[in-house]
Amino acid sequence: AGIRETKELIESQGVVLSKMELNESDVVLIVLDRSTEGFIGDFLDIVKDNKSLLVFNKVDRDKPAAFFDCVVSAKTGEGVSNLKDVILSKIKENKSVSKKTFLIRGRHLELFQSALKHLNNCSIKINQEKDVDLAAEELRLVRLCFDEFLGVKFSDDLLGDIFKDFCIGK
Repeated sequence: AGIRETKELIESQGVVLSKMELNESDVVLIVLDRSTEGFIGDFLDIVKDNKSLLVFNKVDRDKPAAFFDCVVSAKTGEGVSNLKDVILSKIKENKSVSKKTFLIRGRHLELFQSALKHLNNCSIKINQEKDVDLAAEELRLVRLCFDEFLGVKFSDDLLGDIFKDFCIGK
């Protein structure tokens, strides 16, 4: 998406950025359906190496006329599990020493570091074969870190957040 000939200055910059991202990507999914299937060659020319996966979508409505690495239906979920396996296999196949960049919020990083600290504390207590109750408490704290990261809220937590962040009646 977004890679085409254009005379618009801003859109052409977007095309340049898209091509740069393609070159930096470990795996590129080329997702087509019956109406776009004829563009396989064009997309393969853009990617130009072995890091692409051809994915046929809408298999619940049509069957592909050409070869695809995977067939799925985004609507029904058919083939999605297989697609995940194919992506993982492709990543392992193309494993390279490339620079990886991850965007993460500071709060998320703190949650991961806190979870790691609690796991370490739990491991120490288990290895010393004492304070099993404290080891279990450390595991509970790990779970709380992951719940917070995932946005899992329990009714008491939700009420606490509401009263902490909003002024409700007097």
